[in-house]
Amino acid sequence: MQGDVNDEQHYRCLFEQTMKKFDHVDILFNNAGMLDDKHWECQVNTNTKAVIRGCLLGFEFMGKNSGGPGGVIVNNAAIWGLEPLVGAPVHSATKHAVIGITRNLGHDYHCCRTGVRVVALCPGVTDTNLSRGESSLGDI
Repeated sequence: MQGDVNDEQHYRCLFEQTMKKFDHVDILFNNAGMLDDKHWECQVNTNTKAVIRGCLLGFEFMGKNSGGPGGVIVNNAAIWGLEPLVGAPVHSATKHAVIGITRNLGHDYHCCRTGVRVVALCPGVTDTNLSRGESSLGDI
């Protein structure tokens, strides 16, 4: 399903629609992202705050402590969550934040309590609309 991850009510509605249609949520893939340091506040909202929002909603709807079945949350941190992207420092910082929130929410403490695992996916540069023609990536 697609939706506006920066709008908490809309994001919650997506979970509710999914529950209504499928009766449960097994996996959440936090994959929204933007790469534009000129609009750094939007980038922080989309790349970091929306991931946190998604994780919290995921725990609410999937967590065994909330009546859910447990599940998996996958956060796309990209390689820039592990390595610097010197041409786009804000983007890299937002992805480092995703690694931090993933490590914290993915701790055994939360998994044992909720039955929800939280992991990060850190792919390298891939041919996507986001990366195509992005000068901050240089000749990578």
